[in-house]
Amino acid sequence: MKNNLAKKEYYSEQLPFIVLFLIYCVIFRTSIQFGDDLDLIPKYQNLTIMDQWNLIVKDYFYWSSRVIVNGIIHVVLGFNRNIWVVLNALFAVVMGKSVSKLAVKNNKRVGNWVVVGFLLMYPVYCSGVAGWMTTTMTYFWPIAAGFAALIPIRKIIDGEKIKKYQYVLYSLALVYACNEELELVVIFVVYGCFLIYMLANKKINKYYVVQCILIIASLVFTMTAPGNSNRSTSEIGHWFRDYEAMSFLDKVDIGITSALWRVWFGRIWFFIIVCALIAIIVWNKYDSILFRITSVLPVTAVIIYSLPKDFYQNDFGGFARYTVAVSRTGLINIQTCGDKEMLIELLLLIIPCVAFILSLYLIFENTWKSLFTIAILVGGTASRVAMAFSPTIWASGTRTFSAMFFAIIIIGVMLYSEIDEKKMLTDKKRKNIVAAILTISVFVMLDMFACII
Repeated sequence: MKNNLAKKEYYSEQLPFIVLFLIYCVIFRTSIQFGDDLDLIPKYQNLTIMDQWNLIVKDYFYWSSRVIVNGIIHVVLGFNRNIWVVLNALFAVVMGKSVSKLAVKNNKRVGNWVVVGFLLMYPVYCSGVAGWMTTTMTYFWPIAAGFAALIPIRKIIDGEKIKKYQYVLYSLALVYACNEELELVVIFVVYGCFLIYMLANKKINKYYVVQCILIIASLVFTMTAPGNSNRSTSEIGHWFRDYEAMSFLDKVDIGITSALWRVWFGRIWFFIIVCALIAIIVWNKYDSILFRITSVLPVTAVIIYSLPKDFYQNDFGGFARYTVAVSRTGLINIQTCGDKEMLIELLLLIIPCVAFILSLYLIFENTWKSLFTIAILVGGTASRVAMAFSPTIWASGTRTFSAMFFAIIIIGVMLYSEIDEKKMLTDKKRKNIVAAILTISVFVMLDMFACII
């Protein structure tokens, strides 16, 4: 009876991921081909091993340090498209299971549905900017592998044994993820923060040191690859002619302000829910008026900012100018320096961000969860900031926000798990939250599906 109950519990926990797999198969099987996919698929048909090697060498010297990521792209594009559909769905499952392992401790049967609900709210159009196949393999797959590579952190903190084959899998996932520059930034920040944490708490072990060495090696490889600098030089004239005239601070400004504008003004549904969960938790956990006001600021801001622009143009004309996306030269430049409107817009972005981070600390207090949520948030945002050091920051479109978006998604799952673990709300209210997450995810998914077909 115990074995049967255990099996029943296991299958009920895996059901959400089966549903996620099937949804991804259906969505991407019906997606149309365009952009880089149409251009590259004919080139990668019937390649020999030597052809693949020559492409990797060419990438390294003239195009990109993503030799592993691009090598896999070369191979997969040479196969039947259905192979990519299945693999893409499997990476979605890897993402889901990794988020569950990192963020959900108790009641996984419900918690995994929350994971899937959040993942289905990810704006899929970010994965189709340059072609569904090429973009997902360049960004989504390494991000999914990157989340799997973070699992050892949770296992070490919990004192959970890592099996021998898992050592290999986690290291392979880390090397693959770190071959994509933006995910490398995320992993570098999170592993770096927890290296300090584990040293302070004497929880460091040899395997964690090995992972850190692999990250440093990946960083050195990326920084020294001649292809990155050669590609950047060749693309300045095509994508961003004023790029060379921009200073270090100008680039940081573009990276930060474009990232903040996207989450606060972009009407990102999972971010709205995350902000709402923050307010709910702090409101139930503390009686302090100051703490409660701090927690309400993010959800209030994101709701007001996310309202349709027509609303402000009709009723609050003065606010409409702040809903316009950050310019190609950033928020702070020669034209706007000292301008009152620029200062107001900067405050509109910074104040809710500060309140957001402070609220995370109020929720998780002096625990590893505070460090993890803030580290992955900073790492995700830093990955977008890192794009500002490439002349293709605007040409790359929304795909470069992907790492930041998934960082916010795992924070959302951790917030729900905190409500569940600490029994902050009644069962009925927790079920209402789960129902709201799943309902919104269905509508968002249907909207995204309309964009794909």
